Amino acid sequence: MTDNSTADVGSLLRQANQSRDRLLLAIGPNGSGKTSWLRELAAAHGLTYLPIGAPLSRALGDLSPRQRPLSLARTLDSLLPAPGLGLCLDNTDLLFAPELQCDPLRLVAQLSQHRLVVAAFTGSFAAGRFTHAYPDHPEYLSVPLSGVTVALFTAGQPSFSQI
Repeated sequence: MTDNSTADVGSLLRQANQSRDRLLLAIGPNGSGKTSWLRELAAAHGLTYLPIGAPLSRALGDLSPRQRPLSLARTLDSLLPAPGLGLCLDNTDLLFAPELQCDPLRLVAQLSQHRLVVAAFTGSFAAGRFTHAYPDHPEYLSVPLSGVTVALFTAGQPSFSQI
């Protein structure tokens, strides 16, 4: 694992764009600066900034609870611009809702097969593991990450790890 807090973001994006999963994860707690960083990143590198929480919630709200897990990937895909354009996905907490029966990491990895995806996840990253929520919380998830670049936020600018 490499950690470089002064990494050239452009070269990390180019490197991510050339890997199998063209994915960079921005991980940090609420209020740590992920959203402003994603907006700046999108503007500076010609990516589409897309907060998915509200539009995805509205689109899934039109479906029955039973249909939502089955339609999640297709519904999300319908909200995205044409394949090939890079994305900065924000407000992704809805993807962790237990009733959606979704693996958020797998879902964004699938999206990244056709375009560069920078996805912001609320949580922490330590010892090679991404953790969302707390062990007794219904949205709890703790999984090892490998083969992905992580921008870790504590307050403000990220530090980068390639694992």
